[in-house]
Amino acid sequence: MKTGKDVQKFGLYSSDCCSLEVFFDSGDVFSRCPRCSGLCDWEMTDLTSAEMKALMVKSKLEKPRTGWLDGKEVRLWQSPGVY
Repeated sequence: MKTGKDVQKFGLYSSDCCSLEVFFDSGDVFSRCPRCSGLCDWEMTDLTSAEMKALMVKSKLEKPRTGWLDGKEVRLWQSPGVY
């Protein structure tokens, strides 16, 4: 899925340019990469429902909205205007 396309399914996606993992919700639009600001392709990562729920719960308890998964930083991205 490319920057600017509509997200069809909620999940954790990885950018092809920086391998940054970001949550997108269905109905969102895939953004530019938050790390390098470049146009990119986004690929959904393979997470179980339990892993995804654990990341979401952890992210709600922490500021800023970041978490860790297998040693990788996970940033939770929201569409502009949704806070």
